This record gives sequence, C-alpha cells and structure tokens, in this order.
Amino acid sequence: MEDSPLLAESVRRPRFSLSSSMRLTVPLLGLLLISRWAPSGAVSLLQHHSQVALLEEELTDEAQSVELLRFITPYKTEVEAIVDVTGYAQLLKDVLAAEKELRFYVGIDTWVGNDTRYQVLYFNNVTGRCQAVWSSQGNAWNVSLDLIAWPRTSSVPIQPRDTILLAESFPNPLLQIGQFQVFEASLRSSELALPEPRSLFDAHEISSAVVYPCEGVEQFQRGASLGFLAQQAEDMVLRRPMINAEVLHNISVDLEKLFLSTMVSSKMITAKILNPGNEPGSYLDVSLSSAGNLSEGLPVFFASGAVVTDARYTAYLWMNMSMAFEPIGFVKKVLNATHFRMNVTLAQCFHHLNSSSLPQLQVPKDDRVLPEALSRLRTAAGQGIDSGLALRKEQKTPKQELRVLNAAGTEVSPIATVRAQSGSNSSDASRSGQKVCVVKQNRQGHVFTRSFTATLSQGERGVLHFTATGHGWAATSEQCGEYCHAVYHLRLNGKEVANVTQWRDDCYLNPTGPAQHGTWYESRNGWCPGSVEPGIYLDVSEFLASGENVLELGLTVWLNATHRYDKYTDVAGFIQQDVAMLAVSSNLLLYAAPAVSAALAAPRASSKAQLALRQGCSDPKALRPPAKVQDLGNDWLTSPEARKEQKEEKIPRILPGQVPFDFEARAPWYFYNHSEEILPGVPVGASYLNILNGTLVQSNSRTVYGMLHELKPAQQLALRLRLLKPAHLEMDHWDRVASVGLMVPKALDHVQIQTAPSREPAPSKYWRV
Repeated sequence: MEDSPLLAESVRRPRFSLSSSMRLTVPLLGLLLISRWAPSGAVSLLQHHSQVALLEEELTDEAQSVELLRFITPYKTEVEAIVDVTGYAQLLKDVLAAEKELRFYVGIDTWVGNDTRYQVLYFNNVTGRCQAVWSSQGNAWNVSLDLIAWPRTSSVPIQPRDTILLAESFPNPLLQIGQFQVFEASLRSSELALPEPRSLFDAHEISSAVVYPCEGVEQFQRGASLGFLAQQAEDMVLRRPMINAEVLHNISVDLEKLFLSTMVSSKMITAKILNPGNEPGSYLDVSLSSAGNLSEGLPVFFASGAVVTDARYTAYLWMNMSMAFEPIGFVKKVLNATHFRMNVTLAQCFHHLNSSSLPQLQVPKDDRVLPEALSRLRTAAGQGIDSGLALRKEQKTPKQELRVLNAAGTEVSPIATVRAQSGSNSSDASRSGQKVCVVKQNRQGHVFTRSFTATLSQGERGVLHFTATGHGWAATSEQCGEYCHAVYHLRLNGKEVANVTQWRDDCYLNPTGPAQHGTWYESRNGWCPGSVEPGIYLDVSEFLASGENVLELGLTVWLNATHRYDKYTDVAGFIQQDVAMLAVSSNLLLYAAPAVSAALAAPRASSKAQLALRQGCSDPKALRPPAKVQDLGNDWLTSPEARKEQKEEKIPRILPGQVPFDFEARAPWYFYNHSEEILPGVPVGASYLNILNGTLVQSNSRTVYGMLHELKPAQQLALRLRLLKPAHLEMDHWDRVASVGLMVPKALDHVQIQTAPSREPAPSKYWRV
C-alpha cells in the first residue's frame, strides 16, 4: 500500500506502507474525502480545516516577478519536462541588458520539512486487528533548472519586440474568488454605522451588501451553518431520481454522518487511554485533557484522525480513511471529573498495543452535547427536505444564495440593502441602533481589469499568453477552484475575445501517473498532478486599439444545482472557512512584421505562440467550453479500461537535432528522460545553461533563485525543469502549485508592467440603506 495525500490541507493525516497481503491499494486518509463524491456540496462543516497557506513572495519596489511556466508537482515521483519560452526572448534580453544578470525563481507551495513523520493506528475492519504504523508527508524536492538556447540560424527569429505584463498571481498571493465578508454594525433609521471606516464596494461590485439582524458575527456564522445544512438536504432531495419515505430517511442519516462530528467538535474533550487492558473486552481506564461533566453511558469516540480503516473510494479502488464518527464504547464508571473507566464495543484490539501506540479518544463534555446538536441538525435537515420537496413539486431550481436559520430552524431574512456609492465619514443619525451583520457577497463575474498602451503597425500582431489554474476545494461551493468547471471570459476594449476553458480531463493519461500516489487521475481545473501548464496563446490583434487598451477577465462556473454556467459565489467556503482561488498569469506579446512573416512562412508551427500567429489560437479546443458539463467519473477513471488506455499511450519520438525544434510534438505533457534519449538541441549545439542544480525546496525555502550572467542571441529558448528525489530524504508526497519565472526591474525599454489592480475606493464609516 502506497502513500497518497489527504485532500484537506490542515487535516492531512499520515499515509503508510502495510504488508502486501492487505487488500488496500492506495491509502487516503480523512473521512472528508468521501464527501467529494457525495451529493454536491454535502461536506462536513469543518472549522479552519482547509485554509491553503500559499506562499507569498516578498518583492521589492524595484522588482516584479514574471511567470514563465506554471507547473504542479506530482505525488511523490520524479518529473523532467522541456517547455518553449521563446515568446519571452525579448524580455530576457532587456532584463539582461539592464541588470547584467538574469535572476530566475522556482516557487513551490510546499510545507514539508526534514521530519514529517507521525504515528497512526490502522484498524483492519476484516480481521478486527489494530496496528500502529508510521507515516510521512515527505520532506522536499530536489529542483534543477536549465535554460536551453538554440544557436541563431539564417532565419528570422520568431520573437516579440515588446512585452506587456498584465497579471501575475504566483508566487504572489492567489486570487480569491466568490468570497463573502461579514461586518458587525448598527442600524440607525436609514443609516448603517460601521465600527470603523471600511470599503464595502470595489469598482466592480454589482449587487449591494445586505443587512441581517444578528447579535454578532459568531451567531451569524452558526445560523449560516444551519442554513447551509438545510441547503444540502434540499439538494439531496432534488438529486434523487425518486422520492419515498425510505429515501428521505436515508438522506437524514447521511446528513448526520456528514455534519454531526463537526457540529459537536468544539464541545468534545480529548482523552488518552491509561492502560490497554489485558484481553479483548477489558475495561479501559481513560484520562481527560480537561474536566468534564461525565455520566455513565456517555459515548466515547476515537479522536479525529487518530485511527484509519479501509473504505471503498471507487468501484475499483480502496483507500484508507479516518474512522467514521461513531461510538467505540461508553463510560462505564466515572472516577472523577477527569478520569473514567470505559467498556469497548468497537475495535476491541488495544490489548496488545504498547502505551505509545494507543490512539487518542474524545468524549462530549456533558450529556447534552449530542442531543442538542442532533436536534439542531434534524431541524435544519427537515427544513431543507421540506423545501426540496416543494421545489420538486413546482419543478423549480434552488436559489444559489446564502441561507440563514435561527435556533428554531426558521429562516432569517435580510432587513435592508446598502446603497452602493453612498458612503461617508459623517453621520446623519445620533441615536443608538439595532445590532446587525452586513454581508458583502462577491458574486464573482469579474476577476480583474488591466489598462495598457499598445500600437501595432502594418503586419504586426499581438498575442495574449494566458494561464489559469484553480486551487482549493475541500469545503468550497462546487469544489472550486480545483474541481469546478470554470470558463474565463476575455474582453478587450469592450469586445468579447474568447471564452476559455482550461479544464483537464486527460489526467488519467499522465505518463507518470502509475508511478504517482493519490488521486493523480482525477480531472481538474487547469492542471493535473505532475504536469507543466504552459497556458493558452491567443492572437488578439483585431481587438487592440492604437493607444489605450483595457483588458477584462471575467469568470463563470458550472453550477450543478442549476445545470448552467453562472457567476460564482462561495457560500460553502464562507461557512466552512475555506477559500476558492485562482492562479492567473497573463501577458501580451507584440510581434514585429518580420517575425510574423517568418512564422507564417515556416513549414510548421514549433510552439504555442507560433500556433497562435498562424491559426489565431494555440489550443482551439480550449475555446469551446462544453454546453453541458459531463464528468468522466472516478469509477471510469480508475477502471481497467482507463488504465489500459493510459498504458497504450505512446510518447512520440522526436529527432533531437530538429531545426526548428517542435516543442508541441510532446504536448500536453512535454516529458523527457535524459537517461534514455538525447535531449533536444544537443546535436545542433544548443546550450544548456544551468540555473539551479539540485537545489532543495521545502517549507523553509519555498522560493529559490538562480542566476545567469550571459545569454547569447538564440533562435529558440526553452526551460528544462527537473523535480528529483533529494539525497537521504523523501520526495514531497503532495501535488503543489508551483511556478518558474523571472525577476524583472520596474523600468525597462520594450516592457510595460501593468499588473497592479485598480485603486480601491476611499473607505467610509456610514452608509445609506
């Protein structure tokens, strides 16, 4: 059994190797994982469980990071890839002339270090035996990077004359999408008073913030959590092909399994076993971490993540996951406020373990915790089931918006709407008012706007290089950004340029897949584990104006409830404190007429940029988002048929001395193996200029730098990236968003830097409602 990651950032648990006689094939811990394949959105109400702590690159005022290549690390296996970057030849030339050096970076969003081991208890639900095992998250990546330069030929090099940098979001903070913000305030007549000046609206806010009665953000959050639970019940009812009493009962049972553990998590006390007992069925003496109001018969549970067991993940794949939240025994005798004796009714396998291998337990702090939580859960579920039945009868679709329930299960409605652009710092009202919560909902349709200047002469072309990958999923709506079907709407000067999808449904064909661990085969928004993502190139010449130009990036997401694309609101992420994010880079490359003519005259396109110059787009399929989204499904992706198709995939052989070298011949993977083939360009004198050589990347060195001090004029340029096993350490076990790029000074000839967003409006303290 091999290693595979949990899918929620801060509840990740160890993976481990067991004997080959066991029937699991790929372990994956964490009960939360099951929820991905439950009805859409039916996930646990986790608190602080999945914040993706992406690295932030500290840049000086004089430097700007420019991404040349996005990549995603594989699950614990090596990768070697070569990708064309000839489109950035002019940028490299100008930076070298100005700085006398080229400073490249590689950034990987990793959090592992030299020792990530932990111990976990494995419970075999076939034999009933327990086994303490060690696991690791891995330690680091060994990163090597080369710039490959092909010598100049008599042909005109197909390289830009100018570069306009428009968007860079990695290794800078990623773009959060669809997020909510909640502010406490007071309502005075028709005026809303915030405790301090805040900006509730940015330049692209469409809908106004709404005002709810509430005693504070914490209370509002609880009401929104119950409302979210009701929405999941409603969704389950709408998704069932038929409804009867048994189906409705099963929906209620499923909701309890999904939500109960996190509804009570703040009122559970951790505990440790003091003695393992002499034989199965022995009573166990247990010590609490803090005093509780215990009583006989109180149920006892394994602590979250303390024990893993076998579970079927797909029709063809078993994984290990955290034990379900169900009692393993009960308090037999209360010894004092912090000690009790329990009888074990499930997993009676502790008697042979030593004290260091015993799992942690947890118990409710008193006998009211579980009944009260179940009452709230069932009330909210009942409300959702009722509304789902009504919608079925009326043949209507649910509203994709925030729902708030009070403790009695009654829906709480907004009492006012804030007027956009009405803020000020002077009040017209003096009396104290009703406590309220102001909810700013960013219903994401707009991602960013960039202004720049560009002028094309006769025969010149402008090519937009655009890369987008989605990240975050565990507790977000539609499992965005990693697993949602996103469409990126590009507009230039008010005209629609293209609707772009970056969805990857070919991950199951990844040549490195069988060597990986985890869910490498699953389709994703813009990437696969263990892949390089060069993005898409679009000829936008006809949309460019002479002088000022405005580029807008919009977003819609396929909503499973309504079966259509729409603006995205991350209701689930707001409630469960998760974040949906995009990593977006976009740059405009301006080609002079001779370079355009050379591209058109060439016998074939040898890069994505040249494809755009010749046919308008490097990836025409990416401009045709499906009218109706239909996923391949994990059962099929893990089936023998899918594995057979992957195994039969052939990596095309390319003559390494080919001039010009055809980089796209090995798309979309771009993989090479220097131990089995002559690398591109070597027979014709291409220079492999080393930037990084076996540099360690781990939690305390997530961004590393390498220099070049010389670069001769080249016909073609490419990056060679190698992710290898570090000496005496394990490779990182996780799929990480990562980037290769260049540090660029702020003032350069032939380069515009327009990556800064529009100015935010001045904050205001008082708003009209």
